[in-house]
Amino acid sequence: MSKGAVYLSEMLKVNGTLRILNLRWNQIDDDGAKSLFDALRDDNRTLERLHLDLNQITDKSVESIMKMINGNRTLTLVILTDNQISEDNQRQLEKTGQLRKPSALDVRFC
Repeated sequence: MSKGAVYLSEMLKVNGTLRILNLRWNQIDDDGAKSLFDALRDDNRTLERLHLDLNQITDKSVESIMKMINGNRTLTLVILTDNQISEDNQRQLEKTGQLRKPSALDVRFC
């Protein structure tokens, strides 16, 4: 699904209306996830909710997720349930989301 996620990330860079994106159960791997997180970090200012549960995202994506959390101010919810992210990294991502300024980002794993 990396190729499809890359196409979606390109769309996110220019889309000014999309508020919710549900990519649940789409076999998105770390390469595809990185493209999405990079687009959300740098270019998208409208998306508020991102559902990425039941994909193939692993600990390799944690750095990209952290950068996205710190760089994006419009997202209020990211769901990452049932991916392959370790419990330690899950806790770190949840904490980083809670500490984000000016408003917290709800990062969920359940």
